[in-house]
Amino acid sequence: MSILLTLLLWLLGPQVEAQQPYTESIAGTVTRADTRAPLPQTRIELTREDYARVPTGHERVCKPEPDTEVTEKRRFVVTDANGRFTIADVPAGRYYLSAQHEGFLRFEYGQRGNYPIGTVIRIDPEGDTIVSAPAADVPGESAAENTILPLLSSSTVAAPRGGLGRDQQGTSAGAPSAIRGGTIAQTGQRGGLGRDAERVPAGAGANSAIGRTSGTPRIQLRDLMLSLTPAPAIAGRVLDERGMPQAAAAVQAYQFRYTPINGRVLKSIRATLTSDDGGYRLFWLNPGRYIVAAAHTSYGLQPWMSGLTFTPNLPNLDAGQPTVFFSEVTTAANAQPVPLNPGEQPIADFHLQDRPRFTVRIRLDGDIPPSPALVFVPYGGDFCTGLDYGISAKSDGTFEIRDVPQGLYVAMAISGRDAVSPLITVKVDQQPPAPIPLPVVTPIEVRGVVDFDAIPPWVELGRIRVSLVRTGQEVSQTATGIVDPSTGLFSIPGVGPGAYYPVVELPPGAYVQTITAIDCDTGKPSPNYRYQDLHGHFDSQRPLSIPEVIPNAAKCLDVQASYGRPLRGYVRDRAENPEAGALVVAIPRSVWAVQEDRGATPPDRYLTAVTDDRGYFELRGAAEATAYVADLPGGDVPEYHLYAFENIDANAIYDPGFSDRFRGRETFSVRTWAFEDGQWNVKTISSGTIATWQTCGAFDAPNLKARCYLISIPAVETAEIR
Repeated sequence: MSILLTLLLWLLGPQVEAQQPYTESIAGTVTRADTRAPLPQTRIELTREDYARVPTGHERVCKPEPDTEVTEKRRFVVTDANGRFTIADVPAGRYYLSAQHEGFLRFEYGQRGNYPIGTVIRIDPEGDTIVSAPAADVPGESAAENTILPLLSSSTVAAPRGGLGRDQQGTSAGAPSAIRGGTIAQTGQRGGLGRDAERVPAGAGANSAIGRTSGTPRIQLRDLMLSLTPAPAIAGRVLDERGMPQAAAAVQAYQFRYTPINGRVLKSIRATLTSDDGGYRLFWLNPGRYIVAAAHTSYGLQPWMSGLTFTPNLPNLDAGQPTVFFSEVTTAANAQPVPLNPGEQPIADFHLQDRPRFTVRIRLDGDIPPSPALVFVPYGGDFCTGLDYGISAKSDGTFEIRDVPQGLYVAMAISGRDAVSPLITVKVDQQPPAPIPLPVVTPIEVRGVVDFDAIPPWVELGRIRVSLVRTGQEVSQTATGIVDPSTGLFSIPGVGPGAYYPVVELPPGAYVQTITAIDCDTGKPSPNYRYQDLHGHFDSQRPLSIPEVIPNAAKCLDVQASYGRPLRGYVRDRAENPEAGALVVAIPRSVWAVQEDRGATPPDRYLTAVTDDRGYFELRGAAEATAYVADLPGGDVPEYHLYAFENIDANAIYDPGFSDRFRGRETFSVRTWAFEDGQWNVKTISSGTIATWQTCGAFDAPNLKARCYLISIPAVETAEIR
């Protein structure tokens, strides 16, 4: 009876009103950098730090999932007629702010150079400042340690991570389970995988005006200024060998980009056709170095032929002038790069020359699949781009590719988006006497499961992406599947024969520990496949071969993922001032250690973060000790070189020689703090060249925290790195 009475009194007693979550408003103005005039209809994007990632490998996915999801972590507004914007009710956290408008370069709050990397904006109910000068050089910076450490274990702080592909997928996880002992369908209750996380860097502009409203602890971010620079262009004329203008000639701009998997690849960025006077203009390009090519052949124009009709006053297309690269060379490797800076319009003129060209015929050998098409691209080209311009087969399964210049090409037959043949290399140096046979194969479905060993409580359920990236330099190709968040299962259909590296795009702070090719029913692993070698690289001697490993020796992939340790610290410039908006990069030992194999390092082992206004950063995902690390000299803890940059092309970190350029520049200091008598005191100060989570993370001892302090490398020293 007394228990019931007590319960009744509690129910009838005064109820404490739930405290409203802390929110803030962000407002500002967007103007043109050249005229200072306001820019209406500019898209403003506010993205929480644990949603965004930098840098990206810009791997193109053949079957991308559109990233259109808008959540509380990612919000959009549009400026009014006066260029003003307001984002209301923003919860406490760490954010990036950016602005985009057609004809202008993307600009991000805090950006200081050509590359869109800006400052993290803090909205912190415990602190007195958001975007301001830093406080004392202690772990807490403002209002003691509790203004940093509680955030580090919440969903508001997960630092940006590197990865493959521009669209970085977030994840969570679920209950652990084992494939072994039953089928995937029977034991597939893992799950876990967070939201899509497209890289959205920080905002840009002048320092904000910060003030309080009377009678409330809210901190207003007023009058943020973002100035957008008109996007530059490359222009020129295309002439024939007699100096006559070439109308409707195809002009394309490419860039060399680095990927962690296959090194440097050539990516198509923009394309156009010349006008009646032979002139062209490749507009709205980002600053950088471009490889520009021109052609006047049906082969070169093929991407535009679908639905393209020339007016009667233009001459018929001449198939006699194949692709030439600026300046007057026939290969991209020998081309002269065209540098492009803001406000510039460099000129790249072309004189097309005739050279031998041939007709290539390829015939399907076997049962002809429904609606077959042929992807035929230059050696080293982008297979995924070619999928949109497949060549249709004749009724007998023969493909005819006309006006092909001398060179090396690759070809594969597809049906829909499924590969129905192996990838073959075609050398064109004479007229082939007979059609080249291309055997028809049955496409393979690669299935599997993603399982996390432990899931932090702040990780949200969602989706992640599993990709198979073809090894080698002959072509850039990626096949992709999306993981079911409720089960952890995924499927990648339509995979053709070849050797692949499996890549999993994980949430901030997570990394792939192991990937095993197994029999779905018995759980027996394949002896012919190994995820990593003893040096932490993808095992180039035993890649995931299809069909030798899948489906012959195994039918599924078992992906085991983990959450790593943090590396935390501060960045200063050479004058010892805090460096806001610096890109901090951790390069793992498998990249910079001198090893004979020099294999490819999995992309999730690269760690990156951006500093906030205090210069504070947190690199999440430092790998725990694994079998290959234990075999290396230097202990059983993964090691990293740390670098901080004022402004740099984030893609450059995937250049295999990147860390060699800064050898000896990775020295940093470590300060270890202990909380004693109500304040933080420095216990030790040391320096090092190799970082681990033990030196730059939190020690296991109570109230003992370690921080790394780096001096940023100025932008003038990295301006020419591409």
